[in-house]
Amino acid sequence: MTLRVGLVGYGTAGRVFHAPLIMATPGMALASVVTSRHGELPAGVRAL
Repeated sequence: MTLRVGLVGYGTAGRVFHAPLIMATPGMALASVVTSRHGELPAGVRAL
């Protein structure tokens, strides 16, 4: 089973630390991000 994770904020910490770790962790998937930086999100991640 995959745990779908939402991330609130996509500043430096979200972009460099949180999102890559979530995506690299087995059993976790970055499902969506609440941000105004829609153009900087990884492919396949939905912006809210």
